[in-house]
Amino acid sequence: FIIIPIGLFGPNKQIFFTAVFLTIIIVISAFFNRRGNVNVAGLILSLSLNLGICLSIIRAPNGLTPDSIALFDLLVFSELFVASLLPVNWVWASAFFNITFSCYMLTYAPRTPLFQQVMSTSYYAVLSRPIQLHLLVTVVLFLWVVNANRAIKRADRAEEIARLERNLAQQSKGIKEQKQLLDRSVDQIVETLMHWSNGSTTARIPLNQENVLWQVAGSINNLLGRVQRLRQESQLLRQTNSALQLFYETRNRVNGGVILNWPRTNTPIDTLVLQHNMQVQHNEELSNPNLNNQRLPRPLSPPLKENPYLGALNNE
Repeated sequence: FIIIPIGLFGPNKQIFFTAVFLTIIIVISAFFNRRGNVNVAGLILSLSLNLGICLSIIRAPNGLTPDSIALFDLLVFSELFVASLLPVNWVWASAFFNITFSCYMLTYAPRTPLFQQVMSTSYYAVLSRPIQLHLLVTVVLFLWVVNANRAIKRADRAEEIARLERNLAQQSKGIKEQKQLLDRSVDQIVETLMHWSNGSTTARIPLNQENVLWQVAGSINNLLGRVQRLRQESQLLRQTNSALQLFYETRNRVNGGVILNWPRTNTPIDTLVLQHNMQVQHNEELSNPNLNNQRLPRPLSPPLKENPYLGALNNE
């Protein structure tokens, strides 16, 4: 947009068309840049800018004039675009092309009489101007971009180091929390086992599925449940054995012909004693018909704790 007024009001109308062309190219390059093709956008923009300025110089009416020297200075903009949008090493290729083009045009291009007179007296001064300008700008751009890239890399490394430090801190915090949770879980397991060993056979480890020791706690709880059932079954077996021994001793003592005064033991022997008493009662009814309509009263069973044979069983 800065070049458009120069071409519109200046003697070289080609500059105006070049500016319009470059505006269109900028829009196209912006499209590629938004799609993520940064190198393609930079290459199109740099080549278009260079091509537009070169065409303005080549198609100058009546040849080169003293004012055309400023057009050669505009080629520096292509180097700025190359250094900003493309890999930094490409700026040397752009500078080499611009210097070669400037030297060729200033030496062999058609000239106006006035510019011919200037070149005849100041040829090397005019020729050295674009060479010095492009070399200076290229060196400055190269050093600036290289240092900027190094600074960016250092900043990226610092950011990466800071991110790693944050991650390590979070991991350390997580490990510490897991260790504390593990310690609490181990304490709960030990406490539950102590309660269970002290006689609280219903105690279980209260760990949920989110706990790292949940599977271990579940296995221990299953084992405690099996041991509890085993102890209950063992206790029932001891009660049955004691009740069976009491049954035989009692029956032998009364010769098996009378109803037994049997304490309730909550074992299968209670059923056996009941059948025995019913059989004895039935035999008595058969031997004495007068008792058919009269049931013999069943003696009351003393409490289990008063029975001398099962006293040790009640204390378990």
